[in-house]
Amino acid sequence: MMPAAKASDVVLAIEGTCLCKAVRVGAVRVPAQVTQCNCSVCRRYGTLWAYYKRTEVVVEAARGILVTWRAKRGGLRFLRCKGCGCVACWDAPSRGSDRRLGMNTRLFDHVAMADVPIAVLDGDKSWRVTDKYVKPDIWVSPKRSPRSTHATFAKAGTIATSRRKRR
Repeated sequence: MMPAAKASDVVLAIEGTCLCKAVRVGAVRVPAQVTQCNCSVCRRYGTLWAYYKRTEVVVEAARGILVTWRAKRGGLRFLRCKGCGCVACWDAPSRGSDRRLGMNTRLFDHVAMADVPIAVLDGDKSWRVTDKYVKPDIWVSPKRSPRSTHATFAKAGTIATSRRKRR
């Protein structure tokens, strides 16, 4: 597990969970933009990434729920829920609480994310942004009445595990 960064109680601007609610995520700000990448990993995961400093996010799960995977030794470490398989985030191999971390915004409150611009990154070849768009319908169906997710977190900068069992 990742070491806890120095953190104090903060108010999170956006929160969410995986499908089975065993992993809870949050960040201190709604992202100004998210990235849709077509590299070999991201296109398979179907994620939309927002980038934060480690101290700006919270990932909470019971002990043993988060599973890690790396595409190559020393590369990004992807964390997913052992129960439902949702990818929560990737963590850079560098040390320090200010290192960059990618949060899968598909886990965040879909209503809060609906108007966030999406940058299309060509991670397959050029590593350049090739397009930008806003499409609320990928977050919230126009036929659905929006509702927000609400979760409570204690600290930013931690990936917390507890000994409590999943219900």
